[in-house]
Amino acid sequence: GLMIDNKLFSISSSNFDYRSFRYQYELALIGDEVEVIEKLQRHFEATYENCISFNYENWKTRPRIEKFFEWVLLPFRYLF
Repeated sequence: GLMIDNKLFSISSSNFDYRSFRYQYELALIGDEVEVIEKLQRHFEATYENCISFNYENWKTRPRIEKFFEWVLLPFRYLF
């Protein structure tokens, strides 16, 4: 979901990357209904409470085995 100034929302399957825009058919629902916006806001707030924030320093020091698998799988990223 995407919220814009708490006035518009978008619920979609679309991802913001070149593969989604170029190769895949995506669906998006855009609206401005207050009730839907309020429900989405509550959902987002509940989701944020359970999130783990990205930490660049932790990412840089991730285990070597993770880095290895990322390197091995990198060529396959265009297939999916």
